[in-house]
Amino acid sequence: MRKKTEDPRIAPKVLEMVAAHYKTTPEALKDKDGDRKARQVVMYILKAELGASINTSSRVINVKSSPTVYAAIKAVKDLLKTDTALATMIETIKTEVLMLSAVPGGHAPAPVQSNPMRQTMSASGKPLPSASQLEIVSTATNKSTEQIIGNVQKAVTGIFLGADLLQSRDPAAEVTLAKDAVVFLVWDDFPKITQAEILSAFHLDQNGLYRAVGRISVDLKEDGSELKKKLKTARAAYTPA
Repeated sequence: MRKKTEDPRIAPKVLEMVAAHYKTTPEALKDKDGDRKARQVVMYILKAELGASINTSSRVINVKSSPTVYAAIKAVKDLLKTDTALATMIETIKTEVLMLSAVPGGHAPAPVQSNPMRQTMSASGKPLPSASQLEIVSTATNKSTEQIIGNVQKAVTGIFLGADLLQSRDPAAEVTLAKDAVVFLVWDDFPKITQAEILSAFHLDQNGLYRAVGRISVDLKEDGSELKKKLKTARAAYTPA
């Protein structure tokens, strides 16, 4: 399901991220002689994935013809039939820019103190973790925490990574989603497990935690019917705190 948005920060951010992926610059992609595929990907993400207007999708790379946008969408859709790496890249960019629009001002939540309160709200109603500076009280996880995380991982693996995994369009993306789901469930269901313990257990930095929880939250807000079912089934396999 597309999330329609005309947030003025979105188009420049998509342009910036696509340019970085193709090892070029936003300025180069605005030129008609810029990387053709990259320019098509920009238009595709904005129009087909984010529901931006034709004007927004074309203006960002100085295209004046709406047929050019539709031609770009068709070209990228054709590529996506076989290019799983492209699909993963597009999904990553889409998630990042939707998180940008979800946070006021497009910045990470305000810095927190030594006993941090989690900032911003997730789809479940719980605040998102802060992506800002976090005082690490401890980097060690105790036995109870290890057992909880192990139970969550076992539940998620059984639900998200079934026997049909290799039949999916993009197995790598499914594995990444499962990893993010484990982090999200540990963070969302067990408030006694500190952010410091989560960072240590999953070998994440603050931005990694923010991206994992943010991705699941964004997916739930967009069209989370299938994801909600999977999370509910996984939760039934353990007891949230």
